[in-house]
Amino acid sequence: MSESPSKTTISQDLGFLFLRLILGAVMIFHGAQKEPWNLDGEGMQNMVKTVETKIPVPEFIPPIVAAQAAGWSEYAGGILLIAGLFTRFSALFIAATMGVASFIIHADNFSLKDGGMEYALTLCVVAVALIFTGPGRISFDKLFFGRSQKTSSESK
Repeated sequence: MSESPSKTTISQDLGFLFLRLILGAVMIFHGAQKEPWNLDGEGMQNMVKTVETKIPVPEFIPPIVAAQAAGWSEYAGGILLIAGLFTRFSALFIAATMGVASFIIHADNFSLKDGGMEYALTLCVVAVALIFTGPGRISFDKLFFGRSQKTSSESK
């Protein structure tokens, strides 16, 4: 007998877990390089310069605020992804940050070798996939909220 399309299998849940773990770990590493907790650190100073020179943020948003938002969305978002807690929410912030990195900061080239977008775009696409799929059953979202992903047939 075939399984209902609205239910995930353990192999799908393991797939979601592995996606969350690797993307979360990469984002923690990526965000920590910006030192979002250290406004005077070299990583944050470099990020502020990038915001000032490459990212068209509105004038009323100070570059340090935009840089902090990027650093924290990567760092804290990575932690939340690993835990599978507020997964879609954290994946949304990661996708937005990596989308800006792809299409604004690294838009001149595709190849990573040439400083291009391929790496940031890959991270963005994985985050977008997690927005659509949710965290799977092996997650704190499932434990705390009783849900890992909802489909229209499950909510009926």
